[in-house]
Amino acid sequence: MDERDEGFVGARIPGIYLEGPFFTEKHKGAQNPKYLVPPSYDDFAEWQRRARGLIRKSALAPEYPEAPEYISRLAAEGVVTALGHSDATYDESIAAVDAGATVFVHTYNGMRGLHQREPGVLGCAMTTDETYAELICDGHHVQPAACAALVRAKGWDHVVLITDCLACGGMPEGNYMSGGLPVVMKDDLCYLADMSSIAGSVLTLAKGVKNMVDWGIVTPEQAIRMGSEIAARSVGVDDVCGSMLPGRNADFNVYAADMSLTATYVGGKLVPVA
Repeated sequence: MDERDEGFVGARIPGIYLEGPFFTEKHKGAQNPKYLVPPSYDDFAEWQRRARGLIRKSALAPEYPEAPEYISRLAAEGVVTALGHSDATYDESIAAVDAGATVFVHTYNGMRGLHQREPGVLGCAMTTDETYAELICDGHHVQPAACAALVRAKGWDHVVLITDCLACGGMPEGNYMSGGLPVVMKDDLCYLADMSSIAGSVLTLAKGVKNMVDWGIVTPEQAIRMGSEIAARSVGVDDVCGSMLPGRNADFNVYAADMSLTATYVGGKLVPVA
């Protein structure tokens, strides 16, 4: 990033997100199990040093005994902690929120579900007012009715639209590698090679925004803000991106009346739309 000049047209990176390796086996999803370990502040501190302070968000499973201390130490440094890939109980999840966790990783996916006698991680996501819940809005990871339930539980202004798109997104169907694991892309989705689990999406955020409107869950304005302003706020970078304000970079999308993407601008320059 340091070598980019004024003429560079491409993605801007306001920070680094660590989705792992502090997850648990039961809900590892497409995470490589050989890398899963308990939360370690010492490990984080070394990674942060090497990243020159760019790590802004770290995800973990809250059932680890080390989780509350890890969360509180990162919160004291202004680093967002997110809960996911977890089989934590409701009480374990609440303890993590009380320690300072503020985000739930791709809500519904990779976490203990909602049960009337054990609300689990999902129940915690739905009942903690000041937290943010990420949502993969491709219609495959989470069905539209479940998307609507989450938005009604938390309010649109605390739901973050995400893609969970793998590096092979936009490529032809076929076999690829993700995180050291073989994956198969087919039918607008990615699976582990043995087809035992969804590995990730090939969704674009523009399509996810349109989906939420087409499904009748939110208004166009709300959907756009959920994918921009609310996303930036959830990770603490809304001071530099997420809204069109004087002094900000002119990075924005243009939508037609039917919410199809018609143009993308980066730094005020029109770039091709895939």
